[in-house]
Amino acid sequence: MTEATPVTRLRMPRSALVAVVVLVVCTIPLASVSPWLLLLFALPAAIGAYVWRSGVDLDAEGIEVRAAFGSTRVPWGAVAGLQVRSRGELWLQRRDGTAVRLPVLRSPRDLPRLHEASAGRLGVPEVEH
Repeated sequence: MTEATPVTRLRMPRSALVAVVVLVVCTIPLASVSPWLLLLFALPAAIGAYVWRSGVDLDAEGIEVRAAFGSTRVPWGAVAGLQVRSRGELWLQRRDGTAVRLPVLRSPRDLPRLHEASAGRLGVPEVEH
């Protein structure tokens, strides 16, 4: 029997769901005015799905980028490196020239976590605090 490879999950803190609950409570008075305004509950539902699902999973085979309604798997052999774009967004650069945004990760605060989780495969230098 083979041992399962550990998966490191980098996610948004689940405490962010508190804001979703507050948004639902604030939406109730508006939605109670008309049946058509019940559609307003779609906004907190979408935000809740983003908070719950989006993030990055790293394991021995590669990196899986999860969005609110989909995911992309990139094997380590296809990874060229990382790219930092405007507002500190981190993007995973593939060898074929395309890039995948890493949701909920920001530079430089998440670079040490990402370096440790990838076991050095991404070549991210350690940042001293």
